[in-house]
Amino acid sequence: MRTVTLPFLALAIGLAVLSMAQAENPAPPPVAAGTTAAVQPQPDMNAADAAEDKFLREQGYKPEMRKGTRYYCRRQTVMGTRFEQTVCTTAEQSRDVRQHSKEMIEHAQRAQGNPIKG
Repeated sequence: MRTVTLPFLALAIGLAVLSMAQAENPAPPPVAAGTTAAVQPQPDMNAADAAEDKFLREQGYKPEMRKGTRYYCRRQTVMGTRFEQTVCTTAEQSRDVRQHSKEMIEHAQRAQGNPIKG
């Protein structure tokens, strides 16, 4: 029973954190067609940004430049509907959300403790 509960708890916490991050940092307004250019990794990126760029691209995000800021966007289906919405994030926001999710999972695991006493 506990082995099934922990992954669901971790998933629920991750989704909650992601939705809170979306609420705090709404996606920038859409840009007119033809004004956004595909963005290639730039040589002046530091190692952390290059790693985040690779991770986000593997997750299906496509980089876009908006007002001088690099955003990573992808279309996602809204849960419970067939409608899609565009979700955009910056590399820094993505890194922060993943770090916060990891901390929440670790906290939940520590709070659960070790139920098996030898």
